Amino acid sequence: MKRRRAETLTEFLVAMMVFATIMAGVFEFVANQTTNAGRIKDYDFFMYYTQKWLNEKGNTIPNSDEYTTLERDAIEFTVKDGVLTATQGNKSMKFMVSSN
Repeated sequence: MKRRRAETLTEFLVAMMVFATIMAGVFEFVANQTTNAGRIKDYDFFMYYTQKWLNEKGNTIPNSDEYTTLERDAIEFTVKDGVLTATQGNKSMKFMVSSN
């Protein structure tokens, strides 16, 4: 039986290229899902502490004045012109508030 080295090397290189192409797609998908999971975690964090802050303040939220407080030295809440802004570092989320 005659050995065919060049053909085996070519097959190996083609298989490696196919595998690398598939793995590049998989890694891109995983990176996008990780980013999305981080966004969801931040959203849940802001929603939880904002709802907690609103429950504690009740009807004492000013309508048009600026009001700032810190929640466990993590989130800064600012209310101005009916918009509640929750900020932590470089992340923020805005909510519309109304006085009933």
